[in-house]
This record gives sequence, C-alpha cells and structure tokens, in this order.
Amino acid sequence: RVYDAQMERKESAFNQTEFNKLLLECVVKTQSTVAKILGIESLSPHVSGNPKFEYASMVDDIREKVSVEMDRFFPKNDDE
Repeated sequence: RVYDAQMERKESAFNQTEFNKLLLECVVKTQSTVAKILGIESLSPHVSGNPKFEYASMVDDIREKVSVEMDRFFPKNDDE
C-alpha cells in the first residue's frame, strides 16, 4: 500500500517546490504593494496629524496583529 501511494504521488502533476515558489512570489508582491500604499496613505493631508495613520504606527500595529495570529496557529514551543 505504501509503495502504491508513493507511486501515485510521483505521478501527480503537483509540484510542491513550484507551488512554494509561486506562493512566496505572491506574498512578496503583496507585501511590497501594501508597503507602498501605506507610505502613500500616511502622507495624505486628510489624515495628517492623526497618530493612527503615521507610517511607523501602522507598521507596528500590523506586526502586532500578525504576531498574534501567527502565535494562534503556530504556538511557540519553550524548547526552541
């Protein structure tokens, strides 16, 4: 059974490396795009003076929220 399952997996058109590469490319593009948009937004006169929309504040807020979500799905082990 194990051999048959391995042979089926080898015949699959799915390529994990290509998938990972594509996923990383999409994440990097999204990250770069959002960073530019946040930079542009932080310079808008409509939000000038509002600390909630200062670029550094927005970046810190995003990092904190991402950290909470990552810890929820991938809790840190004390062994690491």
